[in-house]
Amino acid sequence: MGVRDILSIDGLDVVRSNIDSCSPSVIEEVVMYLRSACEQFDRALEISSEDVMWPGFINYNKARTLYFMNLLSESEESWIVVMDDAIKSRSRLNRLIDEVLTVNQAGKACVIDTHLRQFFLYQEELARVMKLNLMLSDVGGKSKTLPILYRGFNIESVKKEELMKLFVNVDCFPLVTSYQERVIETLAIDGNLSS
Repeated sequence: MGVRDILSIDGLDVVRSNIDSCSPSVIEEVVMYLRSACEQFDRALEISSEDVMWPGFINYNKARTLYFMNLLSESEESWIVVMDDAIKSRSRLNRLIDEVLTVNQAGKACVIDTHLRQFFLYQEELARVMKLNLMLSDVGGKSKTLPILYRGFNIESVKKEELMKLFVNVDCFPLVTSYQERVIETLAIDGNLSS
């Protein structure tokens, strides 16, 4: 992989194209570790199920793990469902943060922006865009039969400019911006993005 980001669309494409070069014993060992990781994520979810923050982080990591497990073996658990749970948890947390940081100034409610607020907005957007990365790289996979949704919009049927407006900009964290740009490029190359 070199210095390539394994979770970028390009990195995921490299992983997919090189799976066949792995020996069955290596794949078996990797699947064993991925299953073990999922078991640990499930334990962590049991412990933190009442928490506001941790399920968003745990499910995000579990979804990515399940994605790779689905690449290498048959898994009954859907990484998409788990990623959707992570996104819902992160979105709920951001709404709570906004409620806490909302002040009434001159008769208008406004949210005080803080670095911590930006960090959690980034975490939500990262999960949303990571879902797109995984879906777009799942060529021939189970997710290809599903619409590619972002904030309720099927991004395969919106214009490029509309998609750019839909994406949440989190300036402090450039990784999300690079993922968003690559999603747009991929959709344009595949002919799925309206002009």
